[in-house]
Parts: sequence; structure tokens; C-alpha cells
Amino acid sequence: MVAWYCLGTHPRLDRMGGEAQGVPRPEREAGVAQTGGPTWGHRYLRSFLEGGRGRGYMAHISKPESARTHCSRLSPYLAWGNLSLKQVVRALSTTQGSKILPARDARAFARSRLRWREHFVQKFESESRMEFEHINRGYDHQEFSQNSAHLDAWKTGNTGVPMVDACMRSLNATGYLNFRMRAMLVSYGCHVLNLHWKDLSAHLAQQFLDFEPGIHYPQLQMQAAVTGVNTVRVYNPVKQAEEQDPQGEFLAQWIPELAALPMPFRAAPWTLTELDGVAFGFARGTDYPEPLVDLKKALSEARIRLYGAKKRPEVRAEKARILETHVAPGRRFS
Repeated sequence: MVAWYCLGTHPRLDRMGGEAQGVPRPEREAGVAQTGGPTWGHRYLRSFLEGGRGRGYMAHISKPESARTHCSRLSPYLAWGNLSLKQVVRALSTTQGSKILPARDARAFARSRLRWREHFVQKFESESRMEFEHINRGYDHQEFSQNSAHLDAWKTGNTGVPMVDACMRSLNATGYLNFRMRAMLVSYGCHVLNLHWKDLSAHLAQQFLDFEPGIHYPQLQMQAAVTGVNTVRVYNPVKQAEEQDPQGEFLAQWIPELAALPMPFRAAPWTLTELDGVAFGFARGTDYPEPLVDLKKALSEARIRLYGAKKRPEVRAEKARILETHVAPGRRFS
């Protein structure tokens, strides 16, 4: 999605390519992430639409490393008002049929991402209490973990689950993370660790360069599966690593203590035997923490808990209210 979830002075360095991706390498001050302001907003826009970065948008959007250069990276400029949606749409219309930005990628960006961005902003404006409360009041009595050690490990990227930790360390360092991996971080925190989405909210809001309340809170609750409306999505971090980082390059970059391990051990180091550990010079629990919980068991329990909660009468009653309030008449939801 174009923006889930500040631009200007921010304690991070941007890792977004240089002239090879069609964006001139900026003369950045130390401690600045994506360079702010409308001039740079337009440069990013042109490099995405006309400079070749947008080619392969759909193929790379879910991959944590290549998404950095193939996604638009316009969300901070939209969130901070350096670019308007109208400017982006107008620029996009001039590239329709262009060989530089294939039609499939242009459609996905405009009709899906930009359109959904505005949908969530409007949704938040219509019911802004979701910053503080479950939009579906049927979840108000749901029990959540208050394990502060688990929350701290999640925030710092020390959960013992490599894809979760690599994504969090990357986000903390750069302020950017692609949509699927953002969803996976919330899924792990809310589903595997059963933490309340509000306990995750402030940390993510402080890290995202493109924090936008209208995107942040509706998306956070949707991924936490407390709307009673949206499909329950429980992400398996090991599966995500194998599919989106099959060579383990992103994992090795952000968790160098695992770099000596080949895949699939790099994605799931707890599967190493003692003999394997000796062979690779890796000590489980010393070189890298053991998982906070049994991942397989926690994922199974989460699915049972979430699907069970969605069937409760009070949740179903609130679902009807939410659809009446936020969805166009006649539109169907599963």
C-alpha cells in the first residue's frame, strides 16, 4: 500500500539507491532519511513514473529489500503535504501506455494503492475514536498479554524470529518498511505474542517516516484482526522469509550474527541441531536469542482465538454497524 502509516529531520539514513534508480544521489546531512520538501517529492515521483523505478512494481512490492527501490516511496511526501494526491494522479495520467511504467504496474499503483489510501483516511475521519479504541466494540473484553519483556523484544528486533527482527531493525534504522512486512510485524506482535495493538501503535508511529493517522490506525486494527469485518491474516514469519527473501540476503544484512548460516537455518535458527551449530560456528541462544515463544504452537492458538472471536454475537453485531457506516451500499464483504 502506498502509505501505511514524517519527514524532515529524522535520525536515520535513507538507503534508497542513487542515480542507478533514476534519482540523483542527494547531498544528505548526517541523520536525515528521505530528503524532505516538494522538490525531492517531485524527484521521487518522476523517478518512479519516468525513470524506471516503477517497472516491476507488482513483482517487488512484497519483498523487503527490492521494494525500497521499486515502490514509489511517495508516502512521506503525501503525508507531510509536500505532494498532493492530485499532483500524483495527474503525473500518472501522463504516463498511461508508457513502456517505462507498464500498464499493470500503473493500474496497481493508482486503482489499488492510491484509492485504498484515501478510503482509509476517510474511514478514520468518520470514526476517529479508533486511535484509542477498537472500532469493533465487540473486542473490548478480549484478553491480551501484558508481557513487557515481549513488547521490548519486539520493539528492538530481538524476538528470536529472524524475519521479524530483521524487519524491525531495518525499520528502526531507516524509517521505511514495505507494506507486507509492516503487516507481518503487527501480526507477530498481536497474534503470536497476543499483545494489544495499542501497545504496538506508538512505537510504529514514531518509526514510520510516512506516519499518517488516517492510514495508521485503521490498518493497525485491520492487521490485528479486531475489526470483525476484514479477513483474518496470520503471517508465518518463516514462510515470509522463504518466499520474500529466499537467498536470505535481507536477513544477513540486518542480522549479521546469522550471516554464517545458510538458508533455511538463517530463517529458523532454532531448527539447528547441536552438531549443525558446531559446523557453522553458531551457538543457539548465545549468538542470537531463542524465540520468545513456540512459533508453531502460538500461530495455531492465534488462529483458533481470532476465528472464534469473530463469531461472537457482539462482534457480529458491531460488524453490521461498521459496514453500514463505512462501506458503500450494496458492496459485499466476506
